[in-house]
Amino acid sequence: MPVDYTILINRLQSSGITFPFMYGITPTMLPPSQGNINMSPNTRYSGATVNQWYHSGGFVTGFTNDKLNMVRSYSNQEQYIPYLVSNHETYANYFGTTVFSGVTMVVTSGEPITYVVDTESSGGTPTEVQQNLTIIGTIGQTTGLLYNSYSAETYQTINLDGTAETLPKTKMRFVSEGWNVTNVDLSAITKTEYLLGIVSPPEVFSDIFIDRGSTTVMEDHLRLGEIKGLDALLDYGNGYYKVGLQ
Repeated sequence: MPVDYTILINRLQSSGITFPFMYGITPTMLPPSQGNINMSPNTRYSGATVNQWYHSGGFVTGFTNDKLNMVRSYSNQEQYIPYLVSNHETYANYFGTTVFSGVTMVVTSGEPITYVVDTESSGGTPTEVQQNLTIIGTIGQTTGLLYNSYSAETYQTINLDGTAETLPKTKMRFVSEGWNVTNVDLSAITKTEYLLGIVSPPEVFSDIFIDRGSTTVMEDHLRLGEIKGLDALLDYGNGYYKVGLQ
């Protein structure tokens, strides 16, 4: 049975919104191209495999606050010493690949000061090692963060409270994640019907004080409160109270 979109179409038309399906037009769906070319995050294609949606990230550049405290040395004569490794660690990148030699260091100490954070400095073969060392601090660097901090140049930024602030200019550059196994997943989204409308698990508050009023007194006192006289006392509860004469 075809789906009846009458209610939806009437609502959209009353709001001044139009879509091709309202007039019986079915858009042509193009399959994702092999090699991750011309992909669109808004395209649905039932025959695609998950890796066909992967797309390499591009370079991201911009201005930020300097990170010179990460590479500053203890020397008063030369605070920024080229190729002095201030941090060396092993970490996993966003693909889950282990980077065994991620370094943080100054590359050049002139104007600007060029320095890198968590940049891979080694590889599997001698050629890869040499290539990594050669591109560190250049536009060819594809791992970690690349910074260029200037002392004479500034840029203006607007704070959250609306005030303007002038800061020393620091250019940053890194490779974005793109679409990969860490952020792309093709699967059906299902939800149990009885959970519709429920967005969080129930919370139990055990520290609530409840004043029960008159029910906090003893039961015997409650029973006496219902008795209006001696006759009622003798009849109450089919002889609940034993009354003796002295």
